[in-house]
Amino acid sequence: MVALSRKPFFSTFPSISLILLAGSCLLTIPYTGYNHADPSSYLVSADPITRDQLYAQGGFVRDWVAPMPTAPIAGSSVSGGSPGGEKFVVRNWPTTYKNIAIGGNDISFIADPLNATSSGHVMQVNYPKGSYAPSLGPVTGGTQFYAAPFGDKTPFEKIMVSYDVLFPNGFNWVLGGKLPGIYGGTPYEGCSGGIQSTGSNCLTMRFMWRPNGLGEVYAYIPADAESKFCENPEVMCNDQYGKSIGRGQIYFTQGNWNHLDMVMELNEPAGNQNGTLRVYLNGNQVISMNNVPYRSTGMVGFQGLMFSSFFGGADVSYATPVDANVYFKNIQLSVGQPATLYEGTGGSGSPRLAGDLLMIKSVLIFNNHGNPRLTKFYQPIDIATQQALIKEIFSLISKRPDTVCNFLEGSQMLGGQDTRVIYRHYATLYFVFVVDESESELGILDLIQVFVESLDRCFENVCELDLIFHFKEVHDILAEVITGGMVLETDIGEIVAAVQEAGRLSKKPAGLLAQKSPF
Repeated sequence: MVALSRKPFFSTFPSISLILLAGSCLLTIPYTGYNHADPSSYLVSADPITRDQLYAQGGFVRDWVAPMPTAPIAGSSVSGGSPGGEKFVVRNWPTTYKNIAIGGNDISFIADPLNATSSGHVMQVNYPKGSYAPSLGPVTGGTQFYAAPFGDKTPFEKIMVSYDVLFPNGFNWVLGGKLPGIYGGTPYEGCSGGIQSTGSNCLTMRFMWRPNGLGEVYAYIPADAESKFCENPEVMCNDQYGKSIGRGQIYFTQGNWNHLDMVMELNEPAGNQNGTLRVYLNGNQVISMNNVPYRSTGMVGFQGLMFSSFFGGADVSYATPVDANVYFKNIQLSVGQPATLYEGTGGSGSPRLAGDLLMIKSVLIFNNHGNPRLTKFYQPIDIATQQALIKEIFSLISKRPDTVCNFLEGSQMLGGQDTRVIYRHYATLYFVFVVDESESELGILDLIQVFVESLDRCFENVCELDLIFHFKEVHDILAEVITGGMVLETDIGEIVAAVQEAGRLSKKPAGLLAQKSPF
């Protein structure tokens, strides 16, 4: 391959590859000649590979392209009106839920900023001044949601995510931010926000931007800081958050579309560290690894798109100092053959890992006046304390404006730092989940949405009166989702079908009482 450079970092070596031996794994990284102190030294291949070529070479069999509108659509944070951008996404993309839990109002669609005459439109994501990690900052900015174009029940052995991203001229990188990628397993079970992968519950692989336009792959996969994977020189491990892969091998330019392709194949058997990762920037391979531990048991595979973009980072030092926008187009996802799930590693046959279930302390619904419409406590608490807790929670969340995030730390009565109160406000009702502090805030928001949509399907546009006059049915629906503080089911179709079947059986006469008397 011939490589071209405006300012070669090593003028005598215009194109080389670094081959590093890390443990028992060969790590090959095409050297781009990139000098961190001089971004203009980034090399560009003379014969970049196209996405179609990657699709053909990678053994992919199914492909999905994210639809874009034919006319501009404003988001509510821009127009002050209805969430048009969010509505377009949930209606035209196979999102896992009908609403976007985080940042739906920060999505809009506009003409291509670099080609106003183009008939196509691009997605614009807005990051208001002061926003950073959605679960932590007082100002919500950016967005995060999941889409499963090939179904949410089928995992896959291979996956490729591709898109173009545009950072406008003058974009302030601050300390970094998230960019879309893929997920495996169940979306709400962690693998973001500091909730680690157990190896059998979930995985996520996203991109990140860093200061000065540096980029990386940001991974939640089951590898602790002492693992062989973390010994790789291109991997930076952090047991509190995700793992940085290939930081600085990617360099984003401002004022131009940057095309990304990320190609992955599961480690198989699951106990082996032989998963593959290849990343291409504008058709040039910048990362290549063959020792990635995407999972540690055979109970998880690649699933779908994780559209995640915000500043952060876990503290205010990541916050954007100004209102900012980033643009996306040509969003595409491809998969190979379905993966076969199995317990254990596939090698030693060790048992399935435990500890991947959510612990929920209570579920509450009350109206705008604080009147409870449903109370379910999964820990033994006396009635007087329950009533005091309900008043405490209502006082905490009823004063919060709708523009702030939907997560807050519990008061001393609720358990203090060990407890999180996560809620959503729908018209006249508050839906509140009180959970352990280790759980994923975004995941719980998605779980609230599952519960609400299940109610909506059962009652056809659920309202406060349904909760009053159909008390038993509401508890039955909740029991299909959560039992004993553990999440049992998140598939809305399965939940509704089970409740309807139970209702049908309860109305059906049975036994001797069902027989007509011959007398």
